[in-house]
Amino acid sequence: MSETPPLHRRSRSLRAVAGDVLRRARPFLLDLVRKGRTQGFRAAASYLLSRVTELTENLVYEYRTVGGNPSLPEGWTVQTFHGEGDPDIDRLVRAGGGEEMHHFRRQAVAYVLSIDGEPVAHGWRYPWDPVARWLGPDAVYLGSAWVRPEWRGRGINGAFFAYVTGHMPAGTRVVMLVAVENRASQASLAKSPARCLGLLRVRMVLAMVWKIRLLPVPPGVLAGPRASRAREPGERGPGV
Repeated sequence: MSETPPLHRRSRSLRAVAGDVLRRARPFLLDLVRKGRTQGFRAAASYLLSRVTELTENLVYEYRTVGGNPSLPEGWTVQTFHGEGDPDIDRLVRAGGGEEMHHFRRQAVAYVLSIDGEPVAHGWRYPWDPVARWLGPDAVYLGSAWVRPEWRGRGINGAFFAYVTGHMPAGTRVVMLVAVENRASQASLAKSPARCLGLLRVRMVLAMVWKIRLLPVPPGVLAGPRASRAREPGERGPGV
């Protein structure tokens, strides 16, 4: 597998660069217009200022699927949604995903886990993501997993993760970002075969990736196995 080239060194035509910028900025611009129409100028201006520049830090995990098509406990079901117009889309809202519908514009797929008919958790799978692409061209990005507070502490997140990844082709490389303060998800992933690669620092400008660095995890931050050495842009992607 060839090395992943640094984002700032890729040789592309001006048209290709402009097209990539517009494609990445489109969800942000659509959200800006929607906020202006529904909430007014001040809300849109506040949203714009909050997204002019943004620095995020998350732990990044990697996992290679093993397949097997695992089953769920009796009474548990998982639904997939591909757009806001899908039947029963209200179940995604009840599972806590009502503010995340914009992910569908990235061709994302939403998963909703229900127990005895009650939506209790949701998560997203993205066919592409600028962060995941930087970590390797063959990565599938899983993100925004969430369990309703009253259902936490029952192993739902771990079972949900095992089911979703278990129905992907064996050998699929999955990349996940977990908030530094999300100790519960870190502890859940520590019980899985996933490994922590480091602390991912992403600088966003106008909702577009500007700079990415993968750093060692500071002592006392990680709940689980020790992170591997950080990579600089241009090194071979983890697990490749």
